[in-house]
Amino acid sequence: MSKPGSRIIGSTWRSRTCTSETPFRYRPDFVVRLTSGLTVLLEGKGDPNEEDDAKATAARRWVQAVNTWGGLGTWTHHICYDATSLKGDLLRLMQAIAVSES
Repeated sequence: MSKPGSRIIGSTWRSRTCTSETPFRYRPDFVVRLTSGLTVLLEGKGDPNEEDDAKATAARRWVQAVNTWGGLGTWTHHICYDATSLKGDLLRLMQAIAVSES
C-alpha cells in the first residue's frame, strides 16, 4: 500500500513530497499502529545529534505527504528520549489527534 510517487524498499521509504521532486530516504525505528487508528513513526533516542535532526526532518516530510494524500489514515512522528514516558507520550498523541480531528 504505497502512494504514487513513493515506495517501500525493505524498511526504507523513498518518496517525493508535494513540494519537492527530490527523493528522500527515511527508515523509522518503529512504525506503531495504535488502536485509535493513528500510525506513529517512532524514534527511540539517547542524546540528540545532527543525524537525529535529518531523520526528524525526513519523518515530518513523510508524515506531511502521507497525511496530505489521505489514503493511509492519520500519521504522526514522535521521538522518545525516555522509554519510561512512552506510554504517556502515546496516549497524549492519541488525545491530541482526536481533538484536532473533531
